[in-house]
Amino acid sequence: MHGFSCGLVLLFSLLLTGCPRLPEYALPHINTIDSERVLSGKGFTYRALTVHDFRAQSPPKAVSGHAGNIFAHSSIHLRLSRKTRFFITHGYNDSFDQSFWAGSIQSIGFEAVMDPACSWWNPRVPPEKKAYVLQHEQIHFALMEIAARRLSRRVGKNLSVFSVIDSSRQGVEEQLKEKISTLVKGENRKILQTHTSFDENCS
Repeated sequence: MHGFSCGLVLLFSLLLTGCPRLPEYALPHINTIDSERVLSGKGFTYRALTVHDFRAQSPPKAVSGHAGNIFAHSSIHLRLSRKTRFFITHGYNDSFDQSFWAGSIQSIGFEAVMDPACSWWNPRVPPEKKAYVLQHEQIHFALMEIAARRLSRRVGKNLSVFSVIDSSRQGVEEQLKEKISTLVKGENRKILQTHTSFDENCS
């Protein structure tokens, strides 16, 4: 099950010009992404960004009509880290004469990931603005990494909530995925507020 992600991505856009209140299209937002692309392991964990990390040929459809007003667009999400360990076992209940599957999480960790294929850099960014734009997107990435580490510490203190039982192994896996998905969806809403405040303060 390693590599599972909640299938949600946070999208950040930086405007070419400041304004007292960000328009709706420029606000950070959460979007559903294809689970197969997430499970394939594309993207990289936290590090210094460069212009070459923004490989999308165009901004996403949601903001394509406003591309001329946007400096850059980052696609960043949370995913389980390699330290995450699942434990699934098969058992038998003599009292009910019935077999069962049980699952739990022995250790868990989250990390921030940027997807270059969905991150776009406006070729019209003036040379003198390049450093500022990169720094702005870097801060978004850093805020996500901080959130990932905090979530790892908090969730790691109570792994018992991830214990599940089902009649099949697949059922156990689906329950574990659903628990993690629900957890991250709730966390994303908090993260979204942090990033929105950051963007509005910088506008």
